[in-house]
Amino acid sequence: MTEYEPTYWNNKGKYEEEYRRLWKKLVPPEGKAETTDGELLRCISRFYYEYFNNGCCNDTTYWTEYVNSYRWDAGLDINIHDDMAPEELDKAMDKVIEYLLSKGY
Repeated sequence: MTEYEPTYWNNKGKYEEEYRRLWKKLVPPEGKAETTDGELLRCISRFYYEYFNNGCCNDTTYWTEYVNSYRWDAGLDINIHDDMAPEELDKAMDKVIEYLLSKGY
């Protein structure tokens, strides 16, 4: 069995180009995003980084709570948490990007 290589971590995500475009449009260089959609992308991206870079050794509470509470409003079938399988986190990222694209961004 080979070790899982996260897709967006390697810049090979299913929606890599779309992700980069959405990030530039919705997420400021620093601080929280001005829109709930931008903050959704910022939070799942920050969690993704923490998960694959540090193994969630830092506090991820804000990011997970934001994404998991917003998922209900967005109708997203995701639940991010420190113990999730890496493949599931990549799928969650795909679903967030698909949701933002469906909104016309």
